Amino acid sequence: MRLFLSIPIGKKVAVKLTSCIESFPDGHKLRWIPPANYHITLLFMGETGEQSVPEIKKAVESILNSTPPLPTLTFDSFKTVHGNKPKMIWAAYKHSKQWQTLRDNLYYAVIGKGKPDHVVFSPHVTMARVYDKKPIQCPDVSGEMDLTVEPNELILMQSLLKKEGAEYEPVHHFQLP
Repeated sequence: MRLFLSIPIGKKVAVKLTSCIESFPDGHKLRWIPPANYHITLLFMGETGEQSVPEIKKAVESILNSTPPLPTLTFDSFKTVHGNKPKMIWAAYKHSKQWQTLRDNLYYAVIGKGKPDHVVFSPHVTMARVYDKKPIQCPDVSGEMDLTVEPNELILMQSLLKKEGAEYEPVHHFQLP
């Protein structure tokens, strides 16, 4: 099973993000992600044996039970990942120490087997995959609409890789503090 922990963004934010697509310039080879797949990945676990799911659920519950209330996620900007040779377009959210701590604690408990990885958590929604090398000018919509995400749950998701793109199936829902 290819697993990850995701933060759902909600239908209203997904609709608003989708409305921004027309603001991107034409002339690029892009595959826009279906809005139903929009989410913020908190922790990617990769290929994981199905027998590990109960242990993962227990570890996540334990971490969440000791986590203080978490702040909303505030939209920052649209960004291309990998600079002048973009591979993805992100709707990027502002970094938060509280979300970073949660992500680090989950990594430590679920993947790291007690070892931290020191990766900076960059909350984002992947909007598109880019298949050409041309620079992309991302629109600035920061003052135009509210794209704030007010998370109330984490979802343990399974990613099924298909020719048409990934499909996601929820494995378990966790309430956030």
